[in-house]
Amino acid sequence: FDAGGMDRMLGHLGALLEGVLCDPEKPVSVLPLLTHTERTKLLVDCNATDAPFPKDYCIHGLFEAMVARAPEAVAVISEAGELSYGELNAQANRLARWLNSTGAGPDERVAIAARRGPELIVGLLGILKAGAAYVPLDPDYPQERLACMLADSGARVLLTQHSVQGALPEFDGTTLLLDDSSAALEALSDTDPEFLCSPANLAYVIYTSGSTGAPKGVMVEHRSVVNFLTGAVALFSMQPTDRLLQFSSISFDAAVEEVFTPLVCGASLALRTEAMLTSTAAFQSQCEIWGVTQWHLPTAYWHQLVKELADTTTSLPSGLRLVVIGGERALPEAARAWRRFAGARVRTLNTYGPTEATVAVTAFDLAHYADMDGARQQVPIGWPLINTRLHVLDRNLNPMPVGVPGELYVGGVCLARGYLDRPDLTDQRFVPDPFASDTGARLYRPGDRARYLDDVSLEVLGRIAHQVKIRGFRIELGAIEAVLGRHPDLHQVVVLARLTESDALQLVG
Repeated sequence: FDAGGMDRMLGHLGALLEGVLCDPEKPVSVLPLLTHTERTKLLVDCNATDAPFPKDYCIHGLFEAMVARAPEAVAVISEAGELSYGELNAQANRLARWLNSTGAGPDERVAIAARRGPELIVGLLGILKAGAAYVPLDPDYPQERLACMLADSGARVLLTQHSVQGALPEFDGTTLLLDDSSAALEALSDTDPEFLCSPANLAYVIYTSGSTGAPKGVMVEHRSVVNFLTGAVALFSMQPTDRLLQFSSISFDAAVEEVFTPLVCGASLALRTEAMLTSTAAFQSQCEIWGVTQWHLPTAYWHQLVKELADTTTSLPSGLRLVVIGGERALPEAARAWRRFAGARVRTLNTYGPTEATVAVTAFDLAHYADMDGARQQVPIGWPLINTRLHVLDRNLNPMPVGVPGELYVGGVCLARGYLDRPDLTDQRFVPDPFASDTGARLYRPGDRARYLDDVSLEVLGRIAHQVKIRGFRIELGAIEAVLGRHPDLHQVVVLARLTESDALQLVG
């Protein structure tokens, strides 16, 4: 314990005793721990994230503004060549008009299953321009899961490709092959269609795993995405000269960040190929050829990349200036190894965010990860992004002091509308915000345990469900994982509680 931590604990004891004296009939669980100063700091000061964003715009409106500004600029880079903003816009406009002729409109869901390529980007923009919401389907998913997602989404139109169609389940609605040059489609006007949707309409429905095994659709509105993109462009210092690598499957909301962040600020989107994953050298080489300046990578792939880079003499692409990771906890040893390898030239952000809160809600610059001696066991997730509120609360929704673990709650413009056709689950995970002055404000429960650090950055400690009790001891599995992970010979660690033959719980690492 340091002096600052002890001072806070003394303040908590004082607040607790005052609470006892003021209301001795209250149960201990609801008595206050925080001083007024600390409560204001955690509830108000840490969440002072209000910032302007174009509230009246939809995603495609931001894109069309870039088209008007620089129609000849390169929008998409792929194996097939380059596509300008004007060309991309024209193709998306024709698709949008065809979709409107099928009845697609606001809050209608249109499914899209396509390989990474220009046609995929045209499809996403075309659906948005039609006023509808896209439902991304990864063609590599099992047919059973794709069938479940198609049926649950209620999509009446499916956009796909010849090479993918055979891997998809049967579909009773209307199917359009994006790689089929239809004369009827080519005959349609390529001018911007009339705006049919508002910022309150759905932009996409992305499916995540459910505790019952059946996927659940998360409904995200345009205003939430526009708010995120506005903050992301500023956070990433995006410029028209940037070239961002699109890495993730479209079935993950990380692809929302990758696809639309460059397209709403005049930058270029480079579409990763499968061949790039065959080796670190191939990955680096193609990024160098395309002049990629930004990597947005799943943390798991970044871990692998860091390990392989340490074992080779390969250098990073000369133009690379920013790396953004997210999706799971970053390993401290990977953060330290990356810092030694990349140095200060490449800014690296560790981000956190559930699909239900629109891509990401926090960011932490690894340049601030100063504890290179290994004393800090976790890499923090950082501070809230614009128009986002974060709270660490106990089971009675009381804020937890700095350093004390609690359940993480997320609020703000970032929140999804809820789960498609699942009002029961929506009410369970999206709860009223007791700290907001706005009527109807909500908080989302990601199911993560977290705590504030001394600099009021946040640290995720693991899932709520990862806490077990063995022989009377309450054990946080993530804490044991963190300790085991400090061993120099271990690359990744997982700890589970398993029943032995005598039905006793035993920890297995």
